[in-house]
Amino acid sequence: MSHLRKLIGALWLFALCAAAQADDQSGVRPGDDSMTCQQIGAELAPYAQQLGVAWQPVGDTTKTLVTTAQAEMARDLPKLMAMQAAAGAASATGVPGVGAAANAAMAAEQQRMAAENRAEQKPITDKLNADLEPAMAQGQAMQGNPRIQRLLTLAKEKKCH
Repeated sequence: MSHLRKLIGALWLFALCAAAQADDQSGVRPGDDSMTCQQIGAELAPYAQQLGVAWQPVGDTTKTLVTTAQAEMARDLPKLMAMQAAAGAASATGVPGVGAAANAAMAAEQQRMAAENRAEQKPITDKLNADLEPAMAQGQAMQGNPRIQRLLTLAKEKKCH
């Protein structure tokens, strides 16, 4: 979950960037107030491209993680369904303790499968965490850029979409 928290944190930082007011006037340039949305977008484009490059590995690794999780689910679901049916049948026998034992065995197998899946996903989540570090650093650097702050504020004020 830490990779998800980092991703949400990075997106939150970017949202803060977009919503921030330009308190630092060093980002102000003559003619800013007369800029059109198209001009603002053109000046922001290189920054957006840098973010895109920084976040591309995160997106690629996230896709790999999702694909792996889907494959694990496809592999594990038939077994889980069979165990559920068996536990239900065991419970329906009415024999004392049989249903509870079947449910306990099913829970233990589910825990084993979950641990196996976590182990299979660990190299991917480790890579995702490594990919997030430079992407978040890039976002934080941009958040501290007064010119970007000014342009984002102008875009917000002019209701640029």
